[in-house]
Amino acid sequence: MRYAEICDRSPEQFRRLTGVLPTTFEAMLKVIRAARREFGRPPKLVLADQLLLTLLYWREYRAQYHLAADFGISEPTSAGSFGEWRMNSPEQRVSIAAAAAARRGHRICRDRDRCDRKPD
Repeated sequence: MRYAEICDRSPEQFRRLTGVLPTTFEAMLKVIRAARREFGRPPKLVLADQLLLTLLYWREYRAQYHLAADFGISEPTSAGSFGEWRMNSPEQRVSIAAAAAARRGHRICRDRDRCDRKPD
């Protein structure tokens, strides 16, 4: 499943699948694009697909193997995709991934305590 396949769904269907509304997804993508640096070899997944993979992982806690199979990439590539968004600290992960969601009053996690936890 790729972002191009789900972007035309209704906002409610999109939210049920990813945990965020399409407008929130676009705002998150804008924040990530602004903070991202381009270097090295091009990624196997475009930025929207990397964000989608990350949201699906956080929402469903599926095995990396299954996510990789759905996106047509290898397991290490899938681990690198959502590992990139963790960005070394929970505070950065929450600030980048939830900045747009928080602006609109949405959460991207099912467990509020886990989402709002301060870094150790």
